[in-house]
Amino acid sequence: MDRSYAMCTGAEQALWAWASVFPDSFDLAAAQAVCDAALDVVAGLVDKSVLLVVDDGPCRRYRLPGTLRSYGCDQLDDAGATPAVKRRYREHAAVVARTGPGPAGGPRRPAVPETGPALPLTRRQRQVAELIGHGLSNEQIASRLAIRRRTAESHVEQILGRLGFASRSQIAVWINRAVGQPTPLADNGYLGLPV
Repeated sequence: MDRSYAMCTGAEQALWAWASVFPDSFDLAAAQAVCDAALDVVAGLVDKSVLLVVDDGPCRRYRLPGTLRSYGCDQLDDAGATPAVKRRYREHAAVVARTGPGPAGGPRRPAVPETGPALPLTRRQRQVAELIGHGLSNEQIASRLAIRRRTAESHVEQILGRLGFASRSQIAVWINRAVGQPTPLADNGYLGLPV
């Protein structure tokens, strides 16, 4: 892995390390906001198979495979930059949770249209999103809707994909804003949402 890292440019090495803070896939806007990454640097890591393209749709997403992510985390720790980069990640996630996803590299748009809660979800997906907004786990959602847990998980994955979100917290904030409900918080002040 050291050899692969050494073959990267300085900007690519920095992106590799910084992108390790993303727990899952991310889009170009996230890479730019959190990692100060330029498109050519992202493309360089894709060409070197360090970043994988997850979705080749209109909003391309990228992911660091597990071992490469671990290596990036180590590089970030060695540089002493982990706390600062994680803070940038949390700030970006909070902005996305408040405003909703925007097109890759483009401006963010409000998560809830000004004209009302018109949602790009099926009726069942909306039901699942509302239950996520109430803080229910996949198992609790499955029980409430009389479906299998794996079906509930599949609905959650589809909702994440349709909305371009990376976490259940983003779904909860988005749906609660759409229906005019507060988002549940845990005792520590963070979104209290189970997995």
